[in-house]
Amino acid sequence: MARPGPELEVLLADEHVAVLRSARNGLELAYLPNTVGRLGVGAVCLSMALPVDRKPFTGARVERWTEALLPEGEARTVLEDRFGVRRGDSFGLLAKIGRDCAGAVCFVAEVDHARAAALEPISLGELEQQIADLPIHPLGADEEVPVSLAGLQRKLLLVRTADGGWARPLHGQPSSHILKPDPFERPGLIAAEALVMTAAKIAGLDVAEVVLDHIGGRDVLVVERFDRRIENGRLVRTHQEDGCQALGLDPSRDNKYERPVHRDNPSYGRFARVLLDHAVDPHREQVKLAQAMVLHIAAGNTDAHARNHGFLLEQGTARLAPIYDASPTIEFSNTRRCALTVCGQDQLEQVTAEHLMLEARSWSPLRDDGRAIVTQTAALLASAFDEASKAVPQVPRHIVERMCERAARVAT
Repeated sequence: MARPGPELEVLLADEHVAVLRSARNGLELAYLPNTVGRLGVGAVCLSMALPVDRKPFTGARVERWTEALLPEGEARTVLEDRFGVRRGDSFGLLAKIGRDCAGAVCFVAEVDHARAAALEPISLGELEQQIADLPIHPLGADEEVPVSLAGLQRKLLLVRTADGGWARPLHGQPSSHILKPDPFERPGLIAAEALVMTAAKIAGLDVAEVVLDHIGGRDVLVVERFDRRIENGRLVRTHQEDGCQALGLDPSRDNKYERPVHRDNPSYGRFARVLLDHAVDPHREQVKLAQAMVLHIAAGNTDAHARNHGFLLEQGTARLAPIYDASPTIEFSNTRRCALTVCGQDQLEQVTAEHLMLEARSWSPLRDDGRAIVTQTAALLASAFDEASKAVPQVPRHIVERMCERAARVAT
C-alpha cells in the first residue's frame, strides 16, 4: 500500500471539514465523513466548483482552487524563497501561510494547534516600516503571521484594534483590514480607486468600505474586509470565493480575463447563472451584478476580471460579494480592453447603453428589468463621481470628468 503524503486540515469557520493532501499525482481534497453526513452529497461547502462528495477531488480542480488563495507574481516568489518552498508548490506555501486566507477557509498543520491566535499591536512607526518593506515582506507574512491573499498588488494584512490602532494577526488570528499603498509605478492609482469606491457607495451600490489614509508619505487605501464580521464581540470569518474559484477556472496567467483564445472563459453571463443556481434571491443578486458591470464601464475599469468578482457562501447558498478593487485603470495602463466583455463588446470606450442593457436582459430572472437598472445606475454614478471628487480631491479633474462623461453616455 502506498504511504499517504503529507496533509493539512482544511477548516471552514474554525470547523474541520476536509483534508488537503499532497500526493504523487498532485493535490487531493477529501471531505470528512461527518461533513458529508451533515451537509449531504452535492452541497456547497468550500466552493461551488468542489461540492461535497464522498470521493476525493484530485488534479486540476483542486490545484485551481488552492492557487486562487495564494498571492501572485513577485509576491509569491518572495514568499516561496522566504519559507524555502519550491516554485509552484501551492501545498507547501499554504502549509506556511494558509492560516488566514480569503473567506473562512484555513489550512492547519498538526503542529499549528499548539499556537494560540493572538494580536501584536504595532506603533505608527512600525506600520510605516511594514508598508515600506512590502516588496521584501509581502502581506506582512512571516512565521508568526501566516496570512495569504490573492493578487499582484502590494498589500498589508492587519487588524484594527478597539482604540483605532493596528496589530499584527498572529498564529491564525483573522485579519480585519487590507492596506494598499499607492504603487510607485502607477502614482495616483490608489486615490483614484478611493474615488470610484466612494462614488459607488454614494450611488447606493453594495461596495466594500474604504478609507483613504496617508501613511509614511504615501496614500494608502484602508479596506475593511467584507469576509470578516464581529460576532459576540469576536472577529470571525465569513466564507467567500472569487469568480475563478466559483467557475473552477485556472486563475494563473490571463485566464481570469474573457478572451476568444480561451476554451473556458469567465463571463458576466456565467456569473449570472451561478446566482440563478445558488442564490436565495437570484433577481436581487443579478441586479447587484448589473450595477457592478455599469460601474466598471463608467469608471473605466479595464481590470474587472473574474478574480475581482466574488461570491459570499453561507449555508449552501451564494450571493454576490460587495464590489472591490474598482478603479479607473484605463487612465493608468495602455489597455482599453474590457476584462469581461459586455454583450460581445470588448473595447471599454465602445460599450454603449444598448450593450449593457442587452447583456443584463440576457440573464434570468433579471430579464426586462435590466434596462431600468442600467440607466438608473449610470445616472446615479454620473453625479456620484463628481460628488466623490470633493472627498478625494487628489484625483485630477480630467479623470473625474471622463468618468462622469462615460456614466452620462451609458445612462441614455
